[in-house]
Amino acid sequence: MLLKHILEGWGNWAKLQFGLTEPKLKNLSKMRLLICDTCDIRTGHMCNSNRSGINVITKEIKFGCGCAIPPKTLVTNSKCPLSKW
Repeated sequence: MLLKHILEGWGNWAKLQFGLTEPKLKNLSKMRLLICDTCDIRTGHMCNSNRSGINVITKEIKFGCGCAIPPKTLVTNSKCPLSKW
């Protein structure tokens, strides 16, 4: 994940804590979090880089990215390593 995406995600996460997130982004995050809630490579709030799963598009085995999931879901251009969103 790019540094600018990490900064954007944590910035948007901070905004969310104060109720300052745009509704469209908040809904996008909620939708993504619902998908992540059932993912096998998730451990707590992290996309576990030690766990692997099958990419739904390429069918390749991919490892988690190691990112904190809540902030990652708040980045519009962010992508799931398994291409689930």
